[in-house]
Amino acid sequence: MKIIKKNLEKKNKGVIQIKCTEEEDTWYLYNLIKPGDVVKMKVLRKVKTDNKGEYGVKKVSKKKVYLILLVMKVDFQNDDNGTTLTLKTKNLVENQYVMKGQI
Repeated sequence: MKIIKKNLEKKNKGVIQIKCTEEEDTWYLYNLIKPGDVVKMKVLRKVKTDNKGEYGVKKVSKKKVYLILLVMKVDFQNDDNGTTLTLKTKNLVENQYVMKGQI
């Protein structure tokens, strides 16, 4: 895990920006992220366009979207497929592709 930026205050509040470099890092994140935390992340979102391509099929493209999310639940899974960290979240800031309050 690589710490990119760290700004911590008293009473366990502050900001840490990290980049996961190993599969084991998801376990550490699972133990750090708690319900009620706010997470900012960059994700790829599938977006359907109004333009229809060949044969009347709607075109789908991937767009980079920056989200600010409230963590509601944190789950960790380690199996033959690898390590997975799943966050159930609620969107706090509306943008062009995701509505405010969307889970």
